[in-house]
Amino acid sequence: MHTNSTAETYLIDFHDRCPGATSQAFGDVPAFFGKQRYDSSYACLTALIEEGRSQTTLDLGCGDGHLLHLLARRPELRLIGVDISSAELAKAHKRVGDVATLCNTRAQTLPVESGTVDVVLSHMALMLMDDIPQVIGESARVLKPGGLFSAVVGRRFLLGPVYDLFARLMEEQVHINGIQPIEFGGSILRTSENVSELFTRSFTSLAICEIDVPFNVSAQQLWQMLCATYSIDRFSPQGKIKFRDLFLHEASSLANSDGLIKTGWGLRRITATRTADLTA
Repeated sequence: MHTNSTAETYLIDFHDRCPGATSQAFGDVPAFFGKQRYDSSYACLTALIEEGRSQTTLDLGCGDGHLLHLLARRPELRLIGVDISSAELAKAHKRVGDVATLCNTRAQTLPVESGTVDVVLSHMALMLMDDIPQVIGESARVLKPGGLFSAVVGRRFLLGPVYDLFARLMEEQVHINGIQPIEFGGSILRTSENVSELFTRSFTSLAICEIDVPFNVSAQQLWQMLCATYSIDRFSPQGKIKFRDLFLHEASSLANSDGLIKTGWGLRRITATRTADLTA
């Protein structure tokens, strides 16, 4: 029987308390790959799926079902979503109803038959998972030969100079408040070499591209956005107030003449094709 790690326990708690936090942050903000514009970082994934073709599509870490909802506009798709948060899945069910099969399970042990899935997608979830090599292995197992895998993961927490300010204050305040770090699995995805090694055995045609989700916000608006992230969530109410005051004071110097800070989320999209030989 599996025992949840510290990271998994925290993630379940956070998403049970704050279902929909990820889609609120990314769902309505345009994303850019070079000059290519997408309606959102979720659309960076849906754009990869060929329209009009019947395909079974699996969403790893489906959260409140935002990606599944976008995919549900295509009646030819058979949809499956998995997540470890029951609260997120409850919201997903309200979004998509019986259009998608939803499973409260880990991505490391998928309740899906081998070689039955055409597409595996994941939005801002893969880098949080324990044992990412096992997740990639399970994805390879359930995919058909020639099946598509694509995941949007984090690359840089904040774009622009505000990142350095936030990172410095975070390091200081974590130390002052005695907050113990939580190790998520995503460190293995930070270099192209590591990503390539992960996919070597069962995938081909690996492509990694950088996606930017830029926005201009006031320091106060940015702080409200940060409060909905794992970084700030673990501070005590008093610790958050102290952090907020420091952040607002220093971040104001980064604002342009219109009072807004130019920043955003830095993401990466990983795409690969399942090898033709399922015994690879």
